[in-house]
Amino acid sequence: MDVDVSKARSILPEERALEGGTRRQSPFREPNRMKVTIKMIRDACGESRDQGRLVINESQVFTVELCGMLTRIEQHERWMDYEIYDGTGSIRSRIWPRGEDGYTDMSGSRVGGYYTVNGTCTVIDGDAMINTLIAREVTNYNSVTEHMLSVIHEHLELGHRLSSNRIVDRMGTKAQLDIDKEGVLMLLSSDEEREKEDGLTEDYIRAKMGLDRDNMRKVLDGLINEGLVYNTVDEYHYKMAG
Repeated sequence: MDVDVSKARSILPEERALEGGTRRQSPFREPNRMKVTIKMIRDACGESRDQGRLVINESQVFTVELCGMLTRIEQHERWMDYEIYDGTGSIRSRIWPRGEDGYTDMSGSRVGGYYTVNGTCTVIDGDAMINTLIAREVTNYNSVTEHMLSVIHEHLELGHRLSSNRIVDRMGTKAQLDIDKEGVLMLLSSDEEREKEDGLTEDYIRAKMGLDRDNMRKVLDGLINEGLVYNTVDEYHYKMAG
């Protein structure tokens, strides 16, 4: 996509809200905001959604932050549509006026200008659109590079946390399984129970242990595989080996 950016200007080494735009002077902050590229949004559109929201890197997305160049602007009576391109793809976006004066955060914007955009994602017929919450003009083009680096860092960190959580979950599951095995062995090893020729039924053990059927089966199968427990008259009666 060829766009004339010769008129794009660099004024201050910072991002600022456009003059005549929103009356909010502080940057928009959203605790569930995720820095993304447009390609990440496009890819997420083809995946299943969580309660209607996009899921990126196994995380539900509430608001996104993009940084890119405007390639198209359409001013309507009640809103403004624009398209933003970040090097990975482009996406349609819409911004509504702030207040009675009819100005938006992007009033005075131009094709070829760079902006950081915070907004929510709407997906219609598999196509995504950004509903802009706030937009800031980028007046230092290092901000584009910084955004991309932030995306990489944020998603590497998110991936690391997800991996760590899975390891903790697996360790917790294994620890609980070992505890349940010990409980079953203690139950089967009691003198009163060992004297029963047919052993104990699965339902009896499950009632004593307070486990559901699936977890009880995992415990008993594990003990049989380890040679600590065996079946007697049928597959539902168990005795302790030795």
